[in-house]
Amino acid sequence: MTISKIQLDNLNKSILVSKVNDNYQMKHRFDKLSVVGNIQSNELAIFYNRLNQLKSDEDYIIKRDKSKGDGIKSLYSQQVSIRSLYNKKQVLVINYIPTKMDLTKTDEYKGRGAIRVEVSPQHYSAEDMTKLIVYLGKNKRLGKYVYQLLKTAWVTRIDYALDIYNMRLSDYHIGFLAARSGERYPNEGELQGQKLGSDESEHHLSCYEKLDVGEDLVSLNALPDDELQLNVANWRDIRHYRQFLRLEVRYKPRKKKLLLRNLHSLHNLLERVRFYNKPLLAKNGDLEWEALLSVMTLPELRKYIKKLYPKKEADRLIDCFVDSLESNQVDIFNKDDLWCDLHLLIDKLGILGKPQYWQLKHRQRWLKSQKVRVRPRIRRRRIIM
Repeated sequence: MTISKIQLDNLNKSILVSKVNDNYQMKHRFDKLSVVGNIQSNELAIFYNRLNQLKSDEDYIIKRDKSKGDGIKSLYSQQVSIRSLYNKKQVLVINYIPTKMDLTKTDEYKGRGAIRVEVSPQHYSAEDMTKLIVYLGKNKRLGKYVYQLLKTAWVTRIDYALDIYNMRLSDYHIGFLAARSGERYPNEGELQGQKLGSDESEHHLSCYEKLDVGEDLVSLNALPDDELQLNVANWRDIRHYRQFLRLEVRYKPRKKKLLLRNLHSLHNLLERVRFYNKPLLAKNGDLEWEALLSVMTLPELRKYIKKLYPKKEADRLIDCFVDSLESNQVDIFNKDDLWCDLHLLIDKLGILGKPQYWQLKHRQRWLKSQKVRVRPRIRRRRIIM
């Protein structure tokens, strides 16, 4: 077995799915959340100045830099990252000072938020997330502007991950409605993956196999690649890590379709996912579906047929292909029942998912009622010579 570090994960903070399927144990979570918003224009300069004055302390490491990422650096010139001193995976990034397109609404341009915030919720507990936002909301830091931003913020990306233990990508054909493109991830190892849909579309689905290594994730990630592979060679005999299949739906709402304060109205991101039993039976005159699908995804097979055959014959073959898929469709789990857990995923966002507490008076009362665990500060030992 050959394993890369991106195929290792820790699902300890994911939420267990119950009463949906008796055959597979499942967990789910939000992997990525990015929002864009505004504060009052006459106070924008004050907010930028406060961002520039943030300093590291005994809880968080503050770093300022130019914005990074092809899709971000062209929109915002600066970024500040706030990283937990106790968990380096806990990072919140704020991009600010828009570039190129200005914020003024015109007939051609609908305007853009002045501030962008990105966080990976899977690395946080609800308590950790709340502590971070409250920390930033202190008067000596970003103050009231944090909550002004949250009140106006709309979601620009949310990644939802459903992890199914002991399922392999090869167990079923997996489809994603309206996906016109697809590709398999290049991988010489045993764990496989594929993507259905385009990065530019509003939705797309990634399916890939990983290992849940639990608390060992930190130590394994710290190993050089060659040492990791030596460990991997013995896993089948000495390890009991659990393999799982991840279904990750990336949703990038157009314009202001989903406000952060309305996150509870998020539609079921699994509604487009389809499972089909193997093998797909080929009738007389059909193509050998299984042989073709061993080297391509469902959308790729459609393109292959359209490219190789005249339109009339291509349409006939695609109809036969669709009929074969529909006759083999199976419900692995009840999507509606599973999505009833949405409130648990939002609860894990802490105060980010509780707009009622963005109001000062409600927030103060709520925080007083919370028994928030205070992380002990690290005391440095004095070395006596």
